[in-house]
Amino acid sequence: MATEYFISQINPETKDRYQPTDTNNSNVFEINSSVDLVKDKIETHFLDLDFNLIDSIYDSRNIQTSQDSEIAIDGKPSSIQLNPTDDAINNGFKDSSVIISYNFLKNLFSGTKLGGRFFIETISEDRTELRLLSTELSSEEIVEYSDSLIKEIESTSYFNDFRLNIGDNKLYIGVNIKTEDYREYKAVLVKLYQPLPDEVEEKTILTIEQKVADSVAYEVNAVFTPDVPKLPFLKGPNFIITEEESASPTSFLNYQELFDFPVNNSYRELNSLFKEKSINLSIDYSDFANFAHFSSVEERLRNFQYKLNLIEEYQVSSSQAAIARESGSTTFTSGSIYFGKEN
Repeated sequence: MATEYFISQINPETKDRYQPTDTNNSNVFEINSSVDLVKDKIETHFLDLDFNLIDSIYDSRNIQTSQDSEIAIDGKPSSIQLNPTDDAINNGFKDSSVIISYNFLKNLFSGTKLGGRFFIETISEDRTELRLLSTELSSEEIVEYSDSLIKEIESTSYFNDFRLNIGDNKLYIGVNIKTEDYREYKAVLVKLYQPLPDEVEEKTILTIEQKVADSVAYEVNAVFTPDVPKLPFLKGPNFIITEEESASPTSFLNYQELFDFPVNNSYRELNSLFKEKSINLSIDYSDFANFAHFSSVEERLRNFQYKLNLIEEYQVSSSQAAIARESGSTTFTSGSIYFGKEN
């Protein structure tokens, strides 16, 4: 059985599919971006065709670049290559249709792909403002990273934002950030672009990240092509016949004609068997001693006569009962057999 994979790109934000003409069976897709494969991370999320999350990989390694790192700008390749088909097969989705979503993220509160985690301490009533605390970062690190992010937001001439990543392919847009003293710690205050969903509660773990490239998603459709069954065939006739081996077929013969012409002894024996009218019995039933071994012949005859007498008696009783029912009688007794009912 062969499986062919057809890939179509979809919108990861609105889950809209692009035109069917974009569907193809190529494997590699290039993403134009300066992604630092050392510090930045690529999340790969697998969803079913109804967009329900199945599995996630938070640091994908099946990434290729279209150029060597020596000629990349600042050590960052200008484009990376994604292979949705290989990702589906290598992660347990062989022969299955699946949606694969890729997020390209940079952790704004860590110098590497790991760390910099916060938890939600407070959610405002309108669910657009959050107070975040961290057990992994010191107060000095929180202030340093926060000031760097604030300067980046204020210095750009275009609108810039960041994301709160709680995992499971859920990224929430943040538009403003600052720090405050909270008890003995430094807390981070975040203003969201939209209210936080009710399913996200306090104590939820998250990271503050920035998209270094637009998220992309692909629908990988597996199409099965069953193997053509190989049926056994009989060897064909050999039509290569020399003149010496050539023969003509015999004519049709009836039963009488079949046995009239001279044949060998086996055919004569067969013909003799056809003419016999009976078979020879292996037991001579004219002598009782040949088959009566466990009782006498006289006892067998008496037993046979007794059974015949019983049958005759039952037949007479049955006839009398039928006549009694027709004449209106309700009771009839004959021997040990009782019919009808007592008054």
